[in-house]
Amino acid sequence: MKKRLVIILLLCAALMTSALCGIVAAADPPPAPTTGGIYGLPKPEDLTNISITVQTAGGTAISSEQKTVNGDTVDFYANAEKMTVELSNVQSGSYYLVVAQTKKGVPTEDTGIVYIDQQTTAGSTVTFTIYPSKLSSGECYVYFTSNAESGSIKSGAFDANNPAITFSYYAPFPRGDVNGDQKITTADAIRVLEHIAQVKNLNSDEETRADVNKDGRFTTADAIYVLEHIAQIRNLAVED
Repeated sequence: MKKRLVIILLLCAALMTSALCGIVAAADPPPAPTTGGIYGLPKPEDLTNISITVQTAGGTAISSEQKTVNGDTVDFYANAEKMTVELSNVQSGSYYLVVAQTKKGVPTEDTGIVYIDQQTTAGSTVTFTIYPSKLSSGECYVYFTSNAESGSIKSGAFDANNPAITFSYYAPFPRGDVNGDQKITTADAIRVLEHIAQVKNLNSDEETRADVNKDGRFTTADAIYVLEHIAQIRNLAVED
């Protein structure tokens, strides 16, 4: 009972402080900020007869930048919508098949196929366009196979345990989306206050999004930041 009273008092305090800052409770919350992208692509020098160009939806090539994603520093392609993958040294007149899926293994319904295409080559190269942005966060495995008897990809070369390319797509939760529902609402402010009142502690994922003002602590100030975002007084940036 005491804990419930504490959380109610804390929430009221946060709401009153926010009101003094000019918050209009009736305001519609802005959409949660999001930035997606791909990372984990192999280095060009690690690929044989395969070249990859990461692009926007309009086809503009994207260069990678160093980002911290899931706690690791990686080459990150922000806002990537598609990848053009070219196979060289292929056999003209043969068909080449590409499969991208979310689990390793022979393509089945259970492996989460997200892309599949087949092309017949007219020369020594063949190009496929893969759309990683259609994925939710997680790994993607790309396989190639063909009916060719010569060239870089030969008949029977499909190896379910060794994909040609592996990468990950990242769709981050925005800073302030404490409960991870892809929205920033009063429920997120309440989660912070519940933690402060020791009613319900934040889990590790929630902690990464709950320190809204990035001061290394979880306080009523974080709840107020969330409320200010809802009232369109503050626009919370994505924490990559």
